[in-house]
Amino acid sequence: METYTSEIMAYKENDITPAAQGLHIDRILVDVGDKVTAGQTIVTLDQTALKQQELNLATTEDNYNRMVPVHAAGGISDQQLTQMKNTLDLQREVVENLRKNSTIKSPISGVVTARNFEDGDLFASMPILHIMQTDKLKATVDVAEIYYSNVKEGMEVLFETDVYPDQTFVGTVSRITPAVNPQTRTFSVEVVVPNKFKQNDMNSKTQVIEPLRPGMSARATFVMGERESVMVPSVAVKKQIGSAERYVFVIKDGKAEYRVGQDGKHEGENIAGLYG
Repeated sequence: METYTSEIMAYKENDITPAAQGLHIDRILVDVGDKVTAGQTIVTLDQTALKQQELNLATTEDNYNRMVPVHAAGGISDQQLTQMKNTLDLQREVVENLRKNSTIKSPISGVVTARNFEDGDLFASMPILHIMQTDKLKATVDVAEIYYSNVKEGMEVLFETDVYPDQTFVGTVSRITPAVNPQTRTFSVEVVVPNKFKQNDMNSKTQVIEPLRPGMSARATFVMGERESVMVPSVAVKKQIGSAERYVFVIKDGKAEYRVGQDGKHEGENIAGLYG
């Protein structure tokens, strides 16, 4: 088994901002810690501009409708009617855009983790809210390159935390980076960790809890199977200048032989690795 440190992250997260700056916030309907669902209205913006444009639209539609029979009677040209129709279509787009942006809906289900404005504030560059999906989480783990062939999508990974020392959480490998970092000789593995559990409270009532939180530190353990390796003192492993290549010198028949290799697990002052 191989264990690596990692940081737990939200499975998804979103900054909540309107499409344009300079808008006044009418009401923020949620606060930090509130649960939200995808599609739920969470912010309403000042609708003064919308109401004005809706009045303009009503006037434009009325003018166009009055000119249609006039055009049929030959009172105005085709070009004049076409121009009026284009103006009406443009006004409809303006109103539709304002309607879409007069309310903001949550793009994901999750929990509000930050609120940066109050009702009546003028929106600037900072997001109004930040939302994280926490019913499942993810962690990116950097694994030694010698185990690249051992890690597969769907394999289980065991997570332990200092916050819950007596509990083990089971995650699943969801993505494997198709390249090795030449500086660290590791590859990144994304692991999805379920975080929604049922628990009985003191009154024997069942409640749903999400014990893990984004930002927590965790130890991720991979069951790699057996692999032959050599334990060598860490001071004996050298790094080639100008590259990430590791090497050792092995005494054979009274002579020192140069062996290129790959580092594995660090155990105290020793390293388990494969060398030449």
